[in-house]
Amino acid sequence: MTKSELIARLAARNPHLYQRDVERIVATVFDEISKALAGGHRVELRGFGAFSVKKREPRTGRNPRTGEQVAVASKRVPYFKTGKDLRDRLNKEAARAAGLAPAEPEAARSSLLVARHGARRSFRSEVARSSFVWRRRRATGVARPQRAMLAAA
Repeated sequence: MTKSELIARLAARNPHLYQRDVERIVATVFDEISKALAGGHRVELRGFGAFSVKKREPRTGRNPRTGEQVAVASKRVPYFKTGKDLRDRLNKEAARAAGLAPAEPEAARSSLLVARHGARRSFRSEVARSSFVWRRRRATGVARPQRAMLAAA
């Protein structure tokens, strides 16, 4: 997707905004990210990813045409690390496209949690809670109900 395609899509999704306003918003966001990176700061967009600056040390390179050694100065380069939500979303879509994972709508998963627990919990908090329980059981070597029985005896 190019910048102009992004602007066109945002303008279509927000008909109450003029296209020139959407262009100004997109340009402002990109300018602010660029200014922060130029200042050596990190920009984090939760769920999407984080932009940061990495420093590359000076090194000796080779001219591909002549094969002669060339000194390459140190430089700063932009770096992007995807956020967990984006990475999970991309991997789910890739698995579905390959036919490896069944399509499970978000509403069905949350209704399953409502039926099981009587209250709505997010899938992420449910996974975190269950992994905490299993880590605790593994660390103690004894399941919680058994440990209570041993303490009562």
